[in-house]
Amino acid sequence: MVSLARGPERRAFYYSGYNINEFRFHTIFRDEIRKTKNNGLVVREENQTDVSYYERIKDIVELCYTEENKIVLFDCEWYDTTQEGRGYKRDRYGIITVNITCKLSTQETFVLACQAKQVFYTRGLKDITWSAVTEIKPRNLYEMTIDGGPYQEEIQSISTSNENEDDQIQLSRFELDAIIVE
Repeated sequence: MVSLARGPERRAFYYSGYNINEFRFHTIFRDEIRKTKNNGLVVREENQTDVSYYERIKDIVELCYTEENKIVLFDCEWYDTTQEGRGYKRDRYGIITVNITCKLSTQETFVLACQAKQVFYTRGLKDITWSAVTEIKPRNLYEMTIDGGPYQEEIQSISTSNENEDDQIQLSRFELDAIIVE
């Protein structure tokens, strides 16, 4: 609380890339000369799941506070998602496309880096002013469920054959890999 009350230090650090939440983000300027684009992100409103804000990162700023506290902010170029049909569309399959020429006019261009999820924009073939939004999962994140699936019987037989209760609850990575390879 004391750090916030005193305010940030006079120095700030600017980055062209930043890794957070298992995502690698880059600025628009850095991505101009690259084939892969890591500058797109989405921020969802906490109270409503339908409202999403899509943007591209212009700058990455780290503000330093006392006692080694830091906050990373993304300065973004926001797309206008306030009006369906003009700023964004949702097709019958649930795919969202945004109009990249419609920018949201706001003075609040910053977002906390910890709130951002990464997306990629795929330019439309018929109309290049519209880009489809593809949300991705973080790197090294695998959704594995214990219930269901083609290897459920093997997982249950391994978990019930273990003597310790801790071994029954959590299967080791080696055991799961052995099941999948067979």
